[in-house]
Amino acid sequence: METADVVWMPRKAVVSWACARAAVVETPPESVRLDIRDFGAAGDGRRDDTGSIQAAVARCAEGGTVEVPAGRYRVSSLWLKDGVSLHLAQGAELLAVYDREGRALLPPSQARTDGGAPYPLGTWEGESCAMSAAVVNAVGVRDACVYGPGTVDGQATADTWWHDPKRIRAAARPRLVFLEGCERVALVGTLRDSPSWNVHPVLCRDARFLCLALKSPADSPPTPTGSTPRAAPACWSRGASSPWATTAWPSRAASSPWSARCALPARPYA
Repeated sequence: METADVVWMPRKAVVSWACARAAVVETPPESVRLDIRDFGAAGDGRRDDTGSIQAAVARCAEGGTVEVPAGRYRVSSLWLKDGVSLHLAQGAELLAVYDREGRALLPPSQARTDGGAPYPLGTWEGESCAMSAAVVNAVGVRDACVYGPGTVDGQATADTWWHDPKRIRAAARPRLVFLEGCERVALVGTLRDSPSWNVHPVLCRDARFLCLALKSPADSPPTPTGSTPRAAPACWSRGASSPWATTAWPSRAASSPWSARCALPARPYA
């Protein structure tokens, strides 16, 4: 098996499922591995497993991994933390629940009590705006990643998040993955049918997007990877490895000092 250059990730792993080449990564030993089923996750595609997965993340030690085994796990919004990785095994699917009223919101920028500049929270296209929390969120997180051959599925359709997509109701549509103010974070694997942007990094440093497969049907509205300088302000990344996408809107393969775009010209899936 041909091996790509060694790249950074918080764990030792072989990431070959979405790449023409495999990247073998050597990292410090793992401290612990927690199975979300031990925290009550069902993975039956019916129960909401958000609480069980979040409990596993919250209780995982630094340097540890939360294991998501094969199954269909319905979730609303998950929040990562420092030094903990989420591994999606073969056959594992995180299925986003469609719930406009019940989903957590990030309100617009808030005034600070110390007289400083407004505290940024929700944004939409660079402007302060209430937004629905993403399916996977990381704010101020260091040394974490989401990786594996499994899938994060936004489950957006023309009857749900893609209906009248330009209209903002109570809040802007959720991203699939939202990263803000993070350092040394990595994302590896498959994302599909995002309600809006697939990946939206903001003010991140040393963010890695490796072997990403971005999928959506041909009739979906734009669901880009938000990693151009405009979409990812003041982000800095060391690059990406062998990315590809199958999306409705062709991606502009680009790389800049501010960010690394992870998509080749796209094609819709059947």
